[in-house]
Amino acid sequence: MKKFAKLLFSRMTLVGLAIIAQVVFWVILYYLLSKNAYISTAVNIIFSILSLLFLFNVINKNQQEVFKLPWVIIILVVPLFGIVIYTLFGRSPLSKKQIKHRRKVKEEIAKKVKVDDKAITNLKKENLDACGQSSYLTNVTSLPLCENTKTEYLSSGKNFYNKMLEILSKAEKYIMLEYFIVGEGKMLDGILNILYEKVNENVEVFLLFDDIGSLGRMSTKKYLEIKKKGINIVIFNPFVPITSVVHNNRDHRKITVVDGEYGLVGGANIGDEYIDIDHPYGYWKDSAVFLEGNGVDSLVSIFAQNYNIASKNHQIDIDNYLVKHEKMDSKGYLLPFGDGPAPIDVNHIGEDVFSNLIGCAKKSICITTPYLIVSYEFLHKLCLASKRGVDVKIITPYIPDKKITNILTKSNYQMLVESGVKIYEFEPGFIHAKNFIVDDIYGVCGTINLDYRSFVHHYECGVWMYKCEAVKQMKDDFDQMIENQTIFIDEKKAKLPFFHRIIKVVINLFAPLF
Repeated sequence: MKKFAKLLFSRMTLVGLAIIAQVVFWVILYYLLSKNAYISTAVNIIFSILSLLFLFNVINKNQQEVFKLPWVIIILVVPLFGIVIYTLFGRSPLSKKQIKHRRKVKEEIAKKVKVDDKAITNLKKENLDACGQSSYLTNVTSLPLCENTKTEYLSSGKNFYNKMLEILSKAEKYIMLEYFIVGEGKMLDGILNILYEKVNENVEVFLLFDDIGSLGRMSTKKYLEIKKKGINIVIFNPFVPITSVVHNNRDHRKITVVDGEYGLVGGANIGDEYIDIDHPYGYWKDSAVFLEGNGVDSLVSIFAQNYNIASKNHQIDIDNYLVKHEKMDSKGYLLPFGDGPAPIDVNHIGEDVFSNLIGCAKKSICITTPYLIVSYEFLHKLCLASKRGVDVKIITPYIPDKKITNILTKSNYQMLVESGVKIYEFEPGFIHAKNFIVDDIYGVCGTINLDYRSFVHHYECGVWMYKCEAVKQMKDDFDQMIENQTIFIDEKKAKLPFFHRIIKVVINLFAPLF
């Protein structure tokens, strides 16, 4: 009874009821207007004219056609609801002035990270393709290519958690944590025990978490406890019960920075399922990459960008948090990067990074992703790579976390398999790792799923790597999964059942919007 009462009066329930109330309001309004013939006719004429104007607005938007088509259909089929829904969900919630300000904040913070001209010169001599890819990232994020950085691939949530506790314990100056989900449980307790000790040692601690991601996972009581202990805790994009496209723009990043010396980026959030304590979908497979050295400067910058956007009372001047790094015995080149939603970022950075890698692949492409819900153009690039002789392999979950998204993921199997792409499913459970490995020399590890949410709507991050130690470790882990933990999807298994094909036709049309 207590659990039911707690759920009934929780913030998540109240927010959900408020949104349902808004939908009911528009349904009732539509019904009342339709009852009077004269009013109904006048309303239909007005909304027909407005629909035409809205269609012109949609068609002339500077974005891919796949994002325009759903809005065109909605506005044409149900003009009244189409206009209301587009007004609430289709337009940017930010003014041009706000967008310009956020871009300026991002660029000014990023440019404070020191550029390593030597790294650029060396990579240009070694590999022009790799240099071109890093140049793209620098041009769109203002973050530099780095050498002098040790990398280590962490092949599970447990390994990630152990490394996190290890580096948090070393903190002497500051700790920065940015996570999509911060959920109460044993993992959070272990982290907070160290954070509270560090606060008592005068270590500055910042915790930035996404409100939607943590809704129902982080209680107000726990939030106030953390704040009272002296941690600078900030909620990103607080969720209010008003329907708006702004709720799509979540902070999906996962970053840990300690003293400017150590950093972590990967797929794992702060929750017990990520370290395999809870088992909602079988074994939870995740990954992360650990950095030590120059590359951590960029993680400081990426963290400060979203923290300064979200924090009303305190702004981070990263000049006070960047450190001089000692010479490292390290291999390769890397470039940590952040990505943001349109229209704040005019480029789809995560998608572009993967497209650039697919385009330069000569021997192999190895991908792990929990979701495979992308445009025809992106699938076509993978098919083209396979047809020109590149060995393309993709691992997706055997046990999904969401049935509808899994149907959309499986709906893309047939096109890929018929083009020679090899699809595997991770048999022990759910694979949440977001890894991209090309020709055994390129690697990207981070938070970016192969879906529209990551490519278009979310704030994401990752680490692009060339010939780093972590890339070899990523490939070894991938090969081990293919050998021991996957089911191969042949042409027969790649075909969707009839009922799933019907669901796919309906859902796939509107997938780009959400």
